[in-house]
Amino acid sequence: MLRMLIASLPVLLILLPVEAADRSSDKKSSKTKELHVVCLYEGVRPASKALRGDVTTVQVDRPGQDVVLYLDAYDIDNGLEWTVKATDRTHLSSVILGGNANQTVTGLDGDTRLIRANGRNLQKPLKGYYRIGSLRTRQLFRQLVDRTQRTISSFHGIYRPDGVIHIDTAEDDPRLDAEFPQVAARDAPDLKFKAVYYAPSTDGVDSPPSLGDWSLKNGPDIETLHRVPENCNFHTWDADGEQWYGLHETVFALHPRFNASEVLPGQDRFRFKGARGLAIDSKRNRLLILASGELYACTIDEFEWTLAANVKGFDVNGMCYHQPTDSLYGIYLGYDGNSHTIPRLVRLNMNGAVVSDRRLHGPFLDGMISGHGNRLQFLSAEKHLVMIVHSAGYDSGDGSKYETRTYVMLIDPDRATARVTWKNR
Repeated sequence: MLRMLIASLPVLLILLPVEAADRSSDKKSSKTKELHVVCLYEGVRPASKALRGDVTTVQVDRPGQDVVLYLDAYDIDNGLEWTVKATDRTHLSSVILGGNANQTVTGLDGDTRLIRANGRNLQKPLKGYYRIGSLRTRQLFRQLVDRTQRTISSFHGIYRPDGVIHIDTAEDDPRLDAEFPQVAARDAPDLKFKAVYYAPSTDGVDSPPSLGDWSLKNGPDIETLHRVPENCNFHTWDADGEQWYGLHETVFALHPRFNASEVLPGQDRFRFKGARGLAIDSKRNRLLILASGELYACTIDEFEWTLAANVKGFDVNGMCYHQPTDSLYGIYLGYDGNSHTIPRLVRLNMNGAVVSDRRLHGPFLDGMISGHGNRLQFLSAEKHLVMIVHSAGYDSGDGSKYETRTYVMLIDPDRATARVTWKNR
């Protein structure tokens, strides 16, 4: 009898742990590690004069989940007091406090760790913004994911809260991906072109530009780059003449391989202040210069300069000539009615008349297209339009510095859409 019992023990030991393991696995898998982000512009000012500074309450209701909560406030000169409440079945493992200094957190139990990642004394403080598309917020997302090794489950960007901020769901928003916007180049054409390259910066300081070969899907060919021999705001490549040109109040012929430049003749009567674009009209073999509301032309063979059209009231950030439609295309920043700008795609005929002016739809971020055209290139490549964007490395409002990013975008002029085909990492 004893031998029969012993013989049956391995079977029991196999069966019982499997059932227990399944239950343990189900319990473990149901507990997800989540990262929720709250970014305010400012808190709520209490009516009571006895209290100073702003207050905000956050309630976390994520039953069975392991939660890290990030809190951030931008405009809090008089301070801000956060009150954090977690429901009984929510495990709030830590609260990360970012943004500007002079913030406090109350309501945490002994199992929740408070991590201070703000203040001027920190080497790398964390700072976000209440708009999910801002460069500041995008950099914050990358930093948080890197530090916590968690993906972002929700973002609550609020200018000024009008009550308790409830965190009770995991959001399905592609913008929560720290690497948004994602590259979408699977069916993109294999285009090659010449363009300007700015080296990535982590301190907000612009690097000197270089000229070289690019492709739509692979970005710049580093081995082909040459330093720009002249200080120019705009550049264009003449494929037929195999010549670079640059513009900075005066138009130059650039020879980057020899680090040389020369002023084009015949410009004695012209000074292109307020320049907004430089392009090659490949059909008529001439240079086009947009400056101070005027479109100028220069024949490349004879260097004859003329005023081609009046385009006053039109201010682009980048311009190119598109031979398939014999048109000029430009990008400029419109206004969305909420103190933020949106990119617009405009088409002009060769007499300077606006043929179309539409919002350009795509995965754009605030500040991706700056107000200075020299960091945006608009190109015509075969039948396509291409835009290269070097995002600003600083916040013009408070001087905060960001990692610069470079994006190559394929533009569909018929649909007025843009998609990312390459970006630097």
